[in-house]
Amino acid sequence: MGVNTLLFNPSSNTNIGIGIAIAIEQVQPFLVALQQGDASLVTQRQPEDNSNSTPLQQLPLDGQPVTATLKSGDNVLANNTYYHVYAFEGRAGQQVTIEMNSKQIDSALFLVSSDGKKIVEQNDDISSKNFNARLVAKLPAEGRYYAIANAFERGESGKYSLRASIK
Repeated sequence: MGVNTLLFNPSSNTNIGIGIAIAIEQVQPFLVALQQGDASLVTQRQPEDNSNSTPLQQLPLDGQPVTATLKSGDNVLANNTYYHVYAFEGRAGQQVTIEMNSKQIDSALFLVSSDGKKIVEQNDDISSKNFNARLVAKLPAEGRYYAIANAFERGESGKYSLRASIK
């Protein structure tokens, strides 16, 4: 069972889920598997306690920036990097551009469809002197997509802005 937004009940320490295909308890191992090219195996894992979940945020597609801070207490991947998850609705054939800009953290971006497939045509970690990342993708279907804003380095925290637009 899943829903299109993250629901977390702190009093009972339960997560209902993210999207239709992936429960919030599985986001962390899913992202690690995604980075390793092994995402399909994650769906067979048992849920883990994830009481530090950060609420799912909507990502506007009109170019307006969203600002946030990755910090201690946020979602953490197995490699000890912090991340935030943003959701948006897209249509087949649209080209989405997502940019993550920061002067404090080395940015990394992922784009995942609601069925758990990686949808990344370009994740540009521009250079070692420029912490910004840029992702460009053509959406394969109508539906919900998840942009994962991630710190590239272990334990890195700091402010960033995220901007998305579609063509």
